[in-house]
Amino acid sequence: MLVDKVTISGSGTTNTYANVIFKDKREGNVTMNPMTLAAWQKMRQDYACYAYPGYRNRVQSDRPVQAALKQIVTAISNFRELRENFYERAKRKGFAKNVKLSKSFARVVKWDGHKKGGGLRVKMIRMSDNWQEMSGESTDNSYGQVYEYNTTISPTDERVISSGVAAFEPSIGGDENALHLPVEYMEDIKGGLSNYFFLEKPFGESLYPAPQVGYSKVTVRRLNGSDAADPKNKTGVDVSEFFTARDYPVIVKSQPRPAVYNYQSNKSFLFFGANVVHEQVMSQGYTIILNDMHGKPRAERSLNMGGREIASTVYEYDSEPYNATSFRLRNRVKVVDEEGNIDPVEQVIGRELELYTDMREQETKNFGQTHARAWTLYQVSSHSRCLFLTSR
Repeated sequence: MLVDKVTISGSGTTNTYANVIFKDKREGNVTMNPMTLAAWQKMRQDYACYAYPGYRNRVQSDRPVQAALKQIVTAISNFRELRENFYERAKRKGFAKNVKLSKSFARVVKWDGHKKGGGLRVKMIRMSDNWQEMSGESTDNSYGQVYEYNTTISPTDERVISSGVAAFEPSIGGDENALHLPVEYMEDIKGGLSNYFFLEKPFGESLYPAPQVGYSKVTVRRLNGSDAADPKNKTGVDVSEFFTARDYPVIVKSQPRPAVYNYQSNKSFLFFGANVVHEQVMSQGYTIILNDMHGKPRAERSLNMGGREIASTVYEYDSEPYNATSFRLRNRVKVVDEEGNIDPVEQVIGRELELYTDMREQETKNFGQTHARAWTLYQVSSHSRCLFLTSR
């Protein structure tokens, strides 16, 4: 489902609407919205009782002949549908024109940069000197630290957002997972209506890290004698920075198309009435790279009262760019061989490989029988049921 354009209407934070226009799809000589196509395809495949008048998935009465005659009368009344496919009929009938908004939802970006998550974090550490009880004079003073888990969007955008980054989303409520994306594919049916389906990313989701929140920046400020941070930062500020899954994401690679091998038996045996076996084998490989950098230390910085850095410790890892905003670890380094010489060719170290093999087999069997005398049922087209009773 491709987006054609997006327009914004209204103003403010409560009366602003986004109009998302999707690119139309064409199938069966009908141009339609992709959501309409999905609804029509669902009706055609799974809910034919709503698409075709008089259709029953199962005859539950003890009078099957009467039910068959009723189907014949209904099919005769639909002779005019022989000249149009199901999508043309669905457009003429106005199928799937309304949407139940109460049962619908859309996944959008959390624009303010704050999203509630689980887990615990330290907000404040406070100590009291109990001075009043010891001396009988004055009042108690409080000492301690306040922890802030905020950062800015970028060096050029000073808007304050949460510094929390989730390594992954929990399986419950996974519809909010931004990594869940469709991969469309089509079942091409010659002489009929094609079917459109999709797989859902990410592939190998069970191998992804556990859903936990890490913070890219933690700022520690001193208390001002009460339960609030010192606004003047007289003793300075300590800042701890960490790498997160945003800097080193999980990388998934796969073969673009599976390797296909077809085996067909010798058709010359058909003359003798032998069983014929057609076999097809497909193989596709996937690679999931876990960088395991979520929560690793990045830097420790000490700032003075004016916010200038006076001391710092920065951790650097051997990495290479993955895209414009993230990296991947580089495991190739120079090593020393058994004779004490430095190998000019860099070798891979510090890497663990786990290999999984998943094999599945699907078998389809078709059986047919003939009788000396029986009623024969003919289907004229794939979208209209016209029944003729003949005797032989």
